[in-house]
Amino acid sequence: VTQDWLNFHSSLHTVVDSAHVIVVIDELGNITGDRDARTRTFRALAEARTIFCYTHLLESFFMGQAFATSRHSFVLITHNGDDHIGAAIAPSSTHTHTHTHT
Repeated sequence: VTQDWLNFHSSLHTVVDSAHVIVVIDELGNITGDRDARTRTFRALAEARTIFCYTHLLESFFMGQAFATSRHSFVLITHNGDDHIGAAIAPSSTHTHTHTHT
């Protein structure tokens, strides 16, 4: 999420358990926060097998450090968006499979 989005959803910290990390990125997809938060985030993303990203932030996610930090294949879960998700957003080096629930 971006910092503005996290500020808007102020209760997000209360519903995310200790097994998960909220990744805060800027508009370029670079990880933000203080040194400790960035270190925790880089470690979590490097090992993540499942990542949630709001649909409107996908382009930023793939553009910056957040995606580049991942060391493994992962399941990408999105929500709350009207944008089409497909090869135009995902980097060409990835295999994209989309499934939409309505």
